[in-house]
Amino acid sequence: MRNKYALILSSVVKCLSILAILNLGACASDPKRPDGSNVRVSSENPPKDCDQLDQVVGTSATTGNAYNNALADIKKEAASKMGNYVKIVAVSAHGSAIRGMAYRCN
Repeated sequence: MRNKYALILSSVVKCLSILAILNLGACASDPKRPDGSNVRVSSENPPKDCDQLDQVVGTSATTGNAYNNALADIKKEAASKMGNYVKIVAVSAHGSAIRGMAYRCN
C-alpha cells in the first residue's frame, strides 16, 4: 500500500514540475509589442477626426542615425497607447530626442 502512495506522489510531483516549467516559460516570453509601422508622424496638426491621447517621447542612445532611431521609438510609444498619428512638438539639437502628442484618428 505504501508503494502505491509513493508511486502516486511521485507522479503528481512530476506533473507539477512539468507544469511549473511550462508556466515559467510563459512568463519569460515577451508579448508582441506594437512596432509603430501604422503610425504617421508630422509637424502638422492632426486631421479633424483625431482624438488626442497623450504626450509621447522618442529617444535614441546612439549618435549615428539618432533621429531615425528616436522617430521609431516615438512611433512605438504612440502605438502602445493605441495612437496612429503623432504631431511632433519638439526635437532636440542632435535629434536624439523627439517629443510629440499622440492621437487616435478614424
